[in-house]
Amino acid sequence: MARKTKHVSIPQTDGSRDSGKVYLLTEMSAVQAERWALRGIQILARAGISMPVNPEDPAEANMAAMASFGWQNLLRAVSNSPVHELIEWLDEMLECVKIVRNQASPDFAVPIVEEAEDIAEVKTRMLLRMEVFELQTGFSLAEILQKLKSISATK
Repeated sequence: MARKTKHVSIPQTDGSRDSGKVYLLTEMSAVQAERWALRGIQILARAGISMPVNPEDPAEANMAAMASFGWQNLLRAVSNSPVHELIEWLDEMLECVKIVRNQASPDFAVPIVEEAEDIAEVKTRMLLRMEVFELQTGFSLAEILQKLKSISATK
């Protein structure tokens, strides 16, 4: 079975330097995803954020734990992690992203070239990372954050 893929389009109305660009995201291999999740869990653990692990299915638990803790806790972990580790971990997410240069051939994409400013805006980088996270884990960060927000509002 092929890895999951997803096209992400930056709206023409966005007004940014990435306006109108289309990116093709491809799911990480199982080995890469497991290692990525474990490194993310380590980053969070160093920040004092603990996550439950299911010993019967640690790989699934790792991805679910990463999804449930989301970006807010990850950003908190930044203060207790060496910057180079965090940058490497975040950049690995962007390795799943290619740019579609000819929108008439949306399945033909090429690797991102930083010097070419294939991703020219910080908000695009963050959006693409969120989309990769969702593609990889099956969990939407936006939905998770909305649920957490509604739970907080009811307390």
